[in-house]
Amino acid sequence: NPDCILGLSFWYDDLGNTVAKMPTKDLLIGNGLNMSFRKDVLKEIGLFDINLGAGAVGCSADDTDIVYRLLAIGKKIIFSDKPQVTHMQRISNKQIESISYRDMKGYYFFWLKHLITGKDLYATKRMYWSFTGIIGEFIFTFRSKDIKKRRRKWLQITGALSGIIVGIKFYIFKIR
Repeated sequence: NPDCILGLSFWYDDLGNTVAKMPTKDLLIGNGLNMSFRKDVLKEIGLFDINLGAGAVGCSADDTDIVYRLLAIGKKIIFSDKPQVTHMQRISNKQIESISYRDMKGYYFFWLKHLITGKDLYATKRMYWSFTGIIGEFIFTFRSKDIKKRRRKWLQITGALSGIIVGIKFYIFKIR
């Protein structure tokens, strides 16, 4: 029996094209646009971190955080394409850009939480490899001349830097 199931979620752009299918099996941790847990597991690890949720200082990584905490104590998580959620609202390119920035800010805030509060060296490695990857992808966009992709990568870079700054203020200097 799994402790957590990560199902599929689909997002569409304003033209009805699939923009994202989450989670993908190549994600190291996963995210929770469609997740379910056993009740006893949530009692064991605690609920979602409200500092990481939508509208909070950490923006959007409460789902990633809870999956990471499950993995850290050896819980069984499976990916399944059977439970599916479709987000019917159409999202524009501007909204996709906003989500790219917000998600990166939340992602780095999440890693800083585990680095600072738990002295988690894996968090340091993930931050480093993720950030260097985004920089590399940004540089690569100059070859393809894809302005939209370049802008999105730039927003991911600035979102990551913002998450690091806000995370340091929050976890080290206790500025809320």
